Amino acid sequence: MSSKGNGETSRKVRLVECDVCGATIRAMGNYHLSQHKSHRTCRRDECNVCGETIPFLEKARHMAIHKSAATSSLISREPMLQTAVVMPNYIEDPNYTTIYSKFLRYIEPKIVKRKMSTIYRFQLKMLCSDEIGDYVTKIFHGQTTSFKISISLSYILLNQETQELEFYYASQNNQKLLESPHFIGNLLDLSNLKRKLLSIDLKTHVAYPNSRFVFRKATNVEFYVTHLYNTPIGTSIALPTHLKNNKGLITLINSRHTGRPFNDNLCFFRCLALHRGAHVCRLETQTKELFKLFCEKVAITPSEFEGITLGQLESLSQLFDVGVHVYKRDEDGRCELVYRSLKQDNVMNLNLFGNHFSLIKDFGKYSTSYLCFRCKKSFNKRSNMQRHTNNCDASTKSVYGRGVFNPTLTIFDKLTLHGIYIPKELQFYEHKIVFDIECLLIRDTGLSNTDSVTYTFRHELASISVCSNITDYEDPVCFISDGCPKKLLKTCLDYMTEIAIVAKLEQRQKFANYIEQIEEINDTNLVEKFDEYLSQVPCLSFNGSKYDLRVCKAVLISLIVQMEEVKYVIKRGWSYVCIATENLKFLDIISYLAAGTSLDGFLKAYNASVRKSFFPYEYFSTLDLLESCQVPPYDGFYSSLKQRNTLEPGKTSTLTDDEKAAIGRTPTKEFPLTDNESQEIALFRYNTLRDNFNNNEWTMRNYLEFYNNNDVVPFLEAVENMCTYYKSRGVDIFKEAVSVPGVSLRLAFREMDQQQSFHLFNKRHSDLVDLFLRNNVGGPAIIFDRWQEVGKTTIRHNPRGKPTKTILGLDGVALYLWCTSQNMPCGFYVRRRSENNFIKEYPTPISSVATEWLADLEHRENTTIQHARNKGEFRLGHKQIPVDGFRMSDKTVFQFYGCWEQPIYWFLVILYQYAKLRMLNFYFDVVDRFVSRDDYNMLEMDTDSLYMALSGTSLEEIVKPELRSEWEREKTIWFPSEENYAHDLREPGLFKVEWQGKGFVGLSAKTYFCFSDDPKHDKLSTKGVNKSAGITRSDFLRVKETKETVSAVNRGFLVKNNQTFSYEMERKGLSFFYCKRKVLDDGISTTYLDI
Repeated sequence: MSSKGNGETSRKVRLVECDVCGATIRAMGNYHLSQHKSHRTCRRDECNVCGETIPFLEKARHMAIHKSAATSSLISREPMLQTAVVMPNYIEDPNYTTIYSKFLRYIEPKIVKRKMSTIYRFQLKMLCSDEIGDYVTKIFHGQTTSFKISISLSYILLNQETQELEFYYASQNNQKLLESPHFIGNLLDLSNLKRKLLSIDLKTHVAYPNSRFVFRKATNVEFYVTHLYNTPIGTSIALPTHLKNNKGLITLINSRHTGRPFNDNLCFFRCLALHRGAHVCRLETQTKELFKLFCEKVAITPSEFEGITLGQLESLSQLFDVGVHVYKRDEDGRCELVYRSLKQDNVMNLNLFGNHFSLIKDFGKYSTSYLCFRCKKSFNKRSNMQRHTNNCDASTKSVYGRGVFNPTLTIFDKLTLHGIYIPKELQFYEHKIVFDIECLLIRDTGLSNTDSVTYTFRHELASISVCSNITDYEDPVCFISDGCPKKLLKTCLDYMTEIAIVAKLEQRQKFANYIEQIEEINDTNLVEKFDEYLSQVPCLSFNGSKYDLRVCKAVLISLIVQMEEVKYVIKRGWSYVCIATENLKFLDIISYLAAGTSLDGFLKAYNASVRKSFFPYEYFSTLDLLESCQVPPYDGFYSSLKQRNTLEPGKTSTLTDDEKAAIGRTPTKEFPLTDNESQEIALFRYNTLRDNFNNNEWTMRNYLEFYNNNDVVPFLEAVENMCTYYKSRGVDIFKEAVSVPGVSLRLAFREMDQQQSFHLFNKRHSDLVDLFLRNNVGGPAIIFDRWQEVGKTTIRHNPRGKPTKTILGLDGVALYLWCTSQNMPCGFYVRRRSENNFIKEYPTPISSVATEWLADLEHRENTTIQHARNKGEFRLGHKQIPVDGFRMSDKTVFQFYGCWEQPIYWFLVILYQYAKLRMLNFYFDVVDRFVSRDDYNMLEMDTDSLYMALSGTSLEEIVKPELRSEWEREKTIWFPSEENYAHDLREPGLFKVEWQGKGFVGLSAKTYFCFSDDPKHDKLSTKGVNKSAGITRSDFLRVKETKETVSAVNRGFLVKNNQTFSYEMERKGLSFFYCKRKVLDDGISTTYLDI
């Protein structure tokens, strides 16, 4: 033993060879030797989760990685690197050659990649859980994110009576092996799924139509993988070689001190620490400080932290005052921008692989090319890509078309091109599902009010009623919440899907004579589209795009992603116009109606026989009320949104015979309901409701079910009547369009002369597109004079002028409908320009001789030939080869051998502003021509209406005497005739009296008040302010006289944090400021802007 200067003692080190494992160890005394005798240092065990062999001392840390499944990340060790899924070759079973040949497209191995999901199809040698589990493992290794997986089987059954074989193909809703999609975030999840598959008796998941069928063979299995990109990011992961060896990347996979993988989910904060200047070997202290600041900001404990999601990056950017760019890099060196924060200075560049962030330290070494995340254009320099990204607007990219414009072919038009003719009576999809929701209005919103906005209620899903016209599902069913909206929606969607499957079976029966022909078409896409046509049932709601679907959005979207593939989503602003899945197509009937149509108006227009009931929306604030036997109080029916009791009828409400009897008369437009009568009807309705409630011994649950079902039954009846109407016009509205413009387009082209066409602008004439768009401005909405009142003002405010005797408002009857009936520019356009000395310029240098020859041939043979100047060039075969002319009746091709160049056009819908022209014609050809300017004063003009002050009691009274005879001859061109007055009131393009009274106050466009002796006849227009805000005539006059601003309260719904709230917002209601014309010193008269 020797002594050292620092006071420590040193012992002799012995090298000893273990007689069990042969390892040479350092043994100081007998301590290390005795420790080694347990072989803890050299022993290696196999992990029972992933099967990897690991040192015994590393086992606890290795298992801890598996237990971090809560991070929802793909955790993999070195053997679990991502590898592309390689599909095996197709093998045909010789025992079932006919089935395999006929249903090849459902059996052959295939990968179908979509935006948010991927479908994998593998053939099965036999129905075996081990083989399916092997395919799951192969799929797992091909993923870079967490995912959910569904599994479905395809199989062959034998009908024992007929000895016929039948094939049942896999889908996301049939032959499922799992009740719900299984989440896989790591190896432990994968292992759990494989154990679950081993416990399943696969043959019990074979669905037999009836007892006559027996199982013969499982042909293939399909896996439906939904990628989950919004999962927490932070877990250590084995990087592929192209990233691990990338010299421009700091990977941050393993600790520089221990060499062990990080498993604390702090990769983002390590990148941030490095970005702020920390050394890569000394960054843990700063990392933990940054993480602590984050936890304090979001009010969580470190133990609750699971990782950073992409959705949190903007908040982190603001918190740490750093710009964040996230990139992905593939094996070929191409780099794609995944995320970019609003802050564009002090930028930290991150690489994302799987669920792990690495810091990009040198872009030049990191990537060789860069992709725009919008349009996918490639750049060799990052600076070029960033410059492009700042200006890229891929959504408005101009695409130049070809030939003439025609609506998209329907599925039956496409089948006709393949020689399959479906009778017209079968080309209309008759099945429909309708639904309606009711919500709890909870006063505790959980949001903080601001100075201008007060959140009054939080809307929580309470019930959903579903009704359909499908056999055995005609009765309405109401699903009521037990406190879990997700469970309620899941149950409802399962029921809708069940209905849709039955509907598809009925549709297949309907087309039974054509199914075999269609499935033999050598066009996989068309066959799939026809199957989609059969599968998708229109699922309709009233105002669902703005309310029902938005209330359910957060839960609904996640559920339909889990249950089945989302085909597409169409949004307009914040509204969901259409959500299409494999079996359901959610649509809003409002999209097919005129703006402002109410549910009562829709039911009345399409002759629905049952009326809506009434419900105490704001009283129903908790599910505890469901078991209450008490009738809701009368005041419980008050609506703060409408600012009245919902039992009180509106101005346009339809009354029942009993309600008319209760007030002793039938209200009319001239003599509408008085306030007292509205109160009487409200009390009558409440007493009737109370008697029904007590006589039926209802609880609130029964009443909710009755009310909700009473909404969908008449709604379905009106929808069916609507479809019948459009069917008579040849349009299947829910299959061919998603809104009014689509329906109008179909109707216009069905009724248009087949020899007419709309040619598209080509790229050489693209400047015409800008020209038409610049000239396509809105209609006139102008205040010419701000105040006129009978007995107080004179015409044009002339002190010596004639006194005002009446205010007249005229409205153009269905003016837009009249516009569509006018002649439109069509055919082959010719352009002339002054700089070219007005020489004719054709859209393209095609030979006009060819089309003239074809047109002449049509005339001489009295036939129809499709060519470039009517419906566009026809295209033949799979390669879509264009021909000069094609006659459908006998499939004859016409080719003109002098025409070598093909036409290329750009489509632009050209619509002259007929509405504005009609209003100007009316003013100059009628008002200003037949009436002296001393006798009228123009007050307001909009696109289809105008208001004037007159010196007489009617327009006819003040017609110039010398033009009286001409007036009598021409007035029926502009106004309804006395003989056919009731009919002409609906004649498009004529002008009718919309309102007449004693006074008008207008402050700005679409903001005016028309008043008369009877307040019931007053008319209010307040752009941007609810009519229920309570703005009165005195408010308008006060603003005119004092120039003060009047505030108003808007009430409505908004979506915040994926929840729907009622709100009240105080805003500027009326203002003296007017920007469209110059207001003169009197504050009333206006003139043009001299700018």
